[in-house]
Amino acid sequence: MIFDTPSGVFIIPLILFPGESLTIRVFEPRYHQLIRDCDRNDGCFVIADTDNDKVTIPLQEESPFYATRVRIVSSGLLTTGDRIVEVVGDERISVKNWLPDDPYPVALIRSANDMDLPDLVRLGELENYLKHAIRLAIEMGAKVNIFDSSELPTDPTMRLWALCAKTPLHKDQRHELLVEPFGSNRLETLGGFVAEQIEFYEKMLGIR
Repeated sequence: MIFDTPSGVFIIPLILFPGESLTIRVFEPRYHQLIRDCDRNDGCFVIADTDNDKVTIPLQEESPFYATRVRIVSSGLLTTGDRIVEVVGDERISVKNWLPDDPYPVALIRSANDMDLPDLVRLGELENYLKHAIRLAIEMGAKVNIFDSSELPTDPTMRLWALCAKTPLHKDQRHELLVEPFGSNRLETLGGFVAEQIEFYEKMLGIR
């Protein structure tokens, strides 16, 4: 549990979910310094998606800025001097305040746990629903694989995040899921996105 803790921030135009893996190619000197500092400390930093290099609007309690705290899994230098960093989403956080750059962006962050848990029965239904959508996508020629439910986290919240990560989504849809404070609402929202995909695939395949 993090409460008002300073953290380095990597500004990148994407949404990463807790539990999701990502490979980053680091070339900016400030972010090289961020990774070196993380290696000397707890190995964690924040990945944030912003329209600008830094959020400039005042942060408000009723409308927090959400991002994902990540943990470094591996890091290695290339012959070009760039660095390849493998990270995994650790938890969702909210930014309380932006601090002076050092030289990379720094923010005061706190944990942003869900306000409730997703219903286990509905979660199981969503898993089957998503598998159906993936089967239809395969029929359409998509190069995707059906996931194995036994490989998903057993924790309901992390299991839902895993399903979010396995669903093909637009960036704005991923953002909508990340900022949803209630796990039950996130489950229903994701179910709606999957339903739209199934409707599209079935129409294209002439099923309906």
